[in-house]
Amino acid sequence: MAIAAVLTSLQGSVMECLYHLRVASLLVPILYVILNECIRNSTRVKGMTGPWGLPLIGNLAQIRTDAAEQYRLWSKKHSAVYQIQLRNIPVIVVRSATSAKVLFGHNAQAL
Repeated sequence: MAIAAVLTSLQGSVMECLYHLRVASLLVPILYVILNECIRNSTRVKGMTGPWGLPLIGNLAQIRTDAAEQYRLWSKKHSAVYQIQLRNIPVIVVRSATSAKVLFGHNAQAL
């Protein structure tokens, strides 16, 4: 009789642990994505426009097939100098010679 009571209470605690494990396995990835998006947003260069990418991978999926063509399309929409995100790394894209001359000539000390 005592063994049956112990097994019954043990089964209840095991089921409760499994429930908490399932909840944690759902919450941890969601929290990771939210935290990663906050970090990605903070690494972007302030004051510079650019396309927003997908969570976790940024703009990698968009430049997968023809990167040069996608850069050209983005330069029409944003400007000759814009930023993209490759995972958590911001990348500055310069699409014209005059913009490159101004950007790299006037800001040489930052490079």
